[in-house]
Amino acid sequence: MFSVPASFAAAVAPGCAGMYAIQVLNGTWSPCPFEPIYFGHAQNLLGPVVATHPSFGRWIAHPRAGTGLYVAYAALPCTSVQALRHIVAGLVDSYHPAANRNEWPAPGLLGLAGEKRNAA
Repeated sequence: MFSVPASFAAAVAPGCAGMYAIQVLNGTWSPCPFEPIYFGHAQNLLGPVVATHPSFGRWIAHPRAGTGLYVAYAALPCTSVQALRHIVAGLVDSYHPAANRNEWPAPGLLGLAGEKRNAA
């Protein structure tokens, strides 16, 4: 169960293992107007959801990011990294959030600010 989405700048993360969902406002999203654009996990949620996160460029490249980024947390203390990865993979498979995709360019994003394309 995720917390109620809060403004990215004002959200307070729990100090334990768990997951997070980066979201944007979307009036057509149901049942509430917050569309998840990225799911992640950490052994300590206090540190990873900041502007220095490697995927931050993908978050702000979302077309609706101009109305603000929001974050919701799911505290899962004592959960292994493997279990967190498995749960996040299931969420990504179910919701197809634009910023979790590894395709270039990522569908649904305006650009990939701050990220480099790997040459094939």
